[in-house]
Amino acid sequence: MAQALDDIESAVNRIQSFPTGAERPQFTEMNNRQSMMRLLVHGDVSERSLKELAYQIEDELTTLPSVSQVDVSGVRQYEISIEVPLQRLRALGLTLTDIANTIRRSSLDLSAGSIDTRESQVRVRTLGQSYDQQDFEEIVLLSSSDGTVVRLGDIAEVRDAYQETDLILRHQNHPAVFVEVYRAGGEQVMDVATTSETTWRTK
Repeated sequence: MAQALDDIESAVNRIQSFPTGAERPQFTEMNNRQSMMRLLVHGDVSERSLKELAYQIEDELTTLPSVSQVDVSGVRQYEISIEVPLQRLRALGLTLTDIANTIRRSSLDLSAGSIDTRESQVRVRTLGQSYDQQDFEEIVLLSSSDGTVVRLGDIAEVRDAYQETDLILRHQNHPAVFVEVYRAGGEQVMDVATTSETTWRTK
């Protein structure tokens, strides 16, 4: 299955005719899994801190020999907001589409989300990657033969943000996220539960 998944992903990634602005394809292997444990993580902390803690728990549970799959839910995806004044675009002979395409062609694994021409804004969703504001500011938009370059940070305001959704998950009036443990294949529920409980009792 792993080889088949790699073959399919390689074949689809060679396609050059997807419409401009289309989401990057995502590939997952379907399996027979059953939810058997759901942890609710909550506290009076920032959304970013809570999300990072949930992913830390996910990573630690996944390393257990009896656990094969753990998912985090109830969190918003990271999103970079890029605002460019129209006069700067016109002075350089660029459009928002040009900027979105340049970002998409860069080495970052991302989807260059939506373009709002009224506000001169490009929203970029990073697909689970740890790229930050500075990474985007360093993207080169224009370069000349004399070595002069114009980077995204030179003409735009780049801000770390979250995808705009109606997602709200709270517990005891605090922000919350779910960390869900699944049983797959021949895994035994009690083995998974006992291993997970023992691990967290020792922390």
